[in-house]
Amino acid sequence: METATVNQEDWEILKRFLPQDWESKAIELGALARKRKIKSAGTLLRVLLIHLADGKSLRSTAAYAQECKLCEINDVALLHRLRASSEWLRWMAVELLMTIQKSPVIQDKDTGYAL
Repeated sequence: METATVNQEDWEILKRFLPQDWESKAIELGALARKRKIKSAGTLLRVLLIHLADGKSLRSTAAYAQECKLCEINDVALLHRLRASSEWLRWMAVELLMTIQKSPVIQDKDTGYAL
């Protein structure tokens, strides 16, 4: 993420690809047991994606989340949230893989690659 603003439109697009009931699963699987610093599953996922997908350190992620006005959390608390979210993240990954496996594979005529 290059700018200090988090693009809400991009987030709405990304949410369309998430499994059904992903927000309620965050509570069920213990990722969002306490809503003190991070108030929603969406905020938690956004912050975790900053760390995991963008490769920022926990400290940089916490600072960036505060700068973007997502939440105010420190690096140690973020580490605890990351650990507590492992089952939730695993569940989402499995659900997404199952969705992909159900999708028909289309092969490009020119290159032969699956699309």
